[in-house]
Amino acid sequence: MQNSFLGFDTPGDNENTKVEEWCWFANISLYKSFLKDRLSVQLKAYDLFNSYQAKSTIYSGNRLMTGKMEARRNIGITLRYKFNAAKSKYKGTGAGESQKNRM
Repeated sequence: MQNSFLGFDTPGDNENTKVEEWCWFANISLYKSFLKDRLSVQLKAYDLFNSYQAKSTIYSGNRLMTGKMEARRNIGITLRYKFNAAKSKYKGTGAGESQKNRM
Protein backbone atom coordinates (compact mmCIF):
# COMPACT_ATOMS: atom_id res chain seq x y z
CA MET A 1 0.00 0.00 0.00
CA GLN A 2 1.26 3.47 -0.81
CA ASN A 3 0.09 6.88 0.36
CA SER A 4 1.35 10.05 -1.32
CA PHE A 5 0.53 13.70 -0.88
CA LEU A 6 1.61 16.69 -2.95
CA GLY A 7 0.77 20.19 -1.74
CA PHE A 8 1.67 23.81 -2.18
CA ASP A 9 1.06 27.26 -0.71
CA THR A 10 0.45 30.26 -2.92
CA PRO A 11 1.08 33.91 -2.06
CA GLY A 12 -1.76 35.63 -0.24
CA ASP A 13 -3.36 36.44 3.10
CA ASN A 14 -4.80 33.88 5.52
CA GLU A 15 -6.23 35.30 8.76
CA ASN A 16 -3.22 36.92 10.49
CA THR A 17 -0.58 35.46 8.15
CA LYS A 18 0.60 36.58 4.73
CA VAL A 19 2.44 34.04 2.56
CA GLU A 20 5.04 35.99 0.57
CA GLU A 21 6.08 33.46 -2.08
CA TRP A 22 4.78 30.11 -3.26
CA CYS A 23 6.30 26.85 -2.07
CA TRP A 24 5.53 23.16 -2.48
CA PHE A 25 6.16 19.80 -0.81
CA ALA A 26 5.83 16.08 -1.55
CA ASN A 27 5.16 13.45 1.11
CA ILE A 28 5.18 9.70 0.50
CA SER A 29 4.44 6.66 2.64
CA LEU A 30 5.01 2.98 1.82
CA TYR A 31 3.50 0.13 3.86
CA LYS A 32 4.04 -3.63 3.73
CA SER A 33 2.85 -6.39 6.07
CA PHE A 34 4.34 -9.84 6.58
CA LEU A 35 3.61 -13.03 8.54
CA LYS A 36 -0.18 -12.88 8.13
CA ASP A 37 -0.28 -9.18 9.20
CA ARG A 38 1.65 -9.83 12.43
CA LEU A 39 4.68 -7.83 11.25
CA SER A 40 4.37 -4.53 9.38
CA VAL A 41 6.88 -2.02 8.06
CA GLN A 42 6.05 1.57 7.13
CA LEU A 43 8.45 4.03 5.53
CA LYS A 44 7.48 7.71 5.55
CA ALA A 45 9.21 10.65 3.88
CA TYR A 46 8.02 14.21 4.46
CA ASP A 47 9.14 16.98 2.08
CA LEU A 48 10.91 14.36 -0.02
CA PHE A 49 12.57 16.92 -2.33
CA ASN A 50 13.48 19.35 0.48
CA SER A 51 11.48 22.06 -1.28
CA TYR A 52 9.14 23.55 1.34
CA GLN A 53 10.71 26.94 2.14
CA ALA A 54 7.85 29.20 3.13
CA LYS A 55 8.46 32.94 3.48
CA SER A 56 5.68 34.53 5.49
CA THR A 57 4.71 37.50 7.64
CA ILE A 58 2.69 37.05 10.84
CA TYR A 59 0.65 39.91 12.31
CA SER A 60 -0.10 39.79 16.05
CA GLY A 61 -1.48 42.97 17.60
CA ASN A 62 1.30 45.55 17.48
CA ARG A 63 3.92 42.94 16.52
CA LEU A 64 5.05 41.98 13.05
CA MET A 65 7.23 38.92 12.43
CA THR A 66 8.70 38.01 9.06
CA GLY A 67 10.61 34.81 8.52
CA LYS A 68 11.58 32.18 6.05
CA MET A 69 11.06 28.60 7.15
CA GLU A 70 13.91 26.39 6.04
CA ALA A 71 13.17 23.12 4.31
CA ARG A 72 13.08 20.19 6.71
CA ARG A 73 13.21 16.79 5.06
CA ASN A 74 12.14 14.04 7.44
CA ILE A 75 12.41 10.32 6.79
CA GLY A 76 11.28 7.65 9.24
CA ILE A 77 10.58 3.95 9.47
CA THR A 78 8.07 2.21 11.74
CA LEU A 79 8.21 -1.50 12.59
CA ARG A 80 5.23 -3.12 14.32
CA TYR A 81 4.80 -6.63 15.58
CA LYS A 82 1.50 -7.91 16.98
CA PHE A 83 1.98 -10.34 19.86
CA ASN A 84 -0.87 -12.79 20.51
CA ALA A 85 -2.57 -11.79 17.28
CA ALA A 86 -5.02 -14.70 17.45
CA LYS A 87 -8.57 -13.85 16.58
CA SER A 88 -11.05 -13.63 19.44
CA LYS A 89 -13.11 -16.77 19.99
CA TYR A 90 -15.95 -14.75 21.54
CA LYS A 91 -18.98 -15.02 19.30
CA GLY A 92 -21.41 -13.02 21.39
CA THR A 93 -25.07 -13.81 21.94
CA GLY A 94 -26.58 -10.49 20.93
CA ALA A 95 -27.77 -9.75 24.46
CA GLY A 96 -28.16 -6.04 23.67
CA GLU A 97 -30.14 -6.49 20.46
CA SER A 98 -33.55 -6.01 22.10
CA GLN A 99 -32.38 -2.73 23.67
CA LYS A 100 -31.02 -1.47 20.33
CA ASN A 101 -34.26 -2.39 18.57
CA ARG A 102 -36.27 -0.62 21.26
CA MET A 103 -34.48 2.63 20.47
